[in-house]
Amino acid sequence: MSLATALQDQLAHNPWPPSAHHVIFLLDTTRRFERQVLEQWIAAHDSHASNHTVVLLDLRDDRKTLNVEKLSEALQQHPDAMVAPLRVSWLQAERSASTGPR
Repeated sequence: MSLATALQDQLAHNPWPPSAHHVIFLLDTTRRFERQVLEQWIAAHDSHASNHTVVLLDLRDDRKTLNVEKLSEALQQHPDAMVAPLRVSWLQAERSASTGPR
């Protein structure tokens, strides 16, 4: 099975928690495009059986202090919520995986 096929299979699977009353999605993004990809993924898999909140965090730069105010507010409003961290992971193209510097 190719990497692309495996990825498509994973993306087709609906991972939305079946019994969660509220889900807080923590989006670890540094770029607007990544945020849009994750928000589209959430919308595509939303079962409408539960509500959700999206909180943006940038966890990749550990030199900066995290602003967790929005996360704290979301947890106070929904103390029993399920927290689901999401991040885009970029993979090297299959055809270039075996090539190196020339």
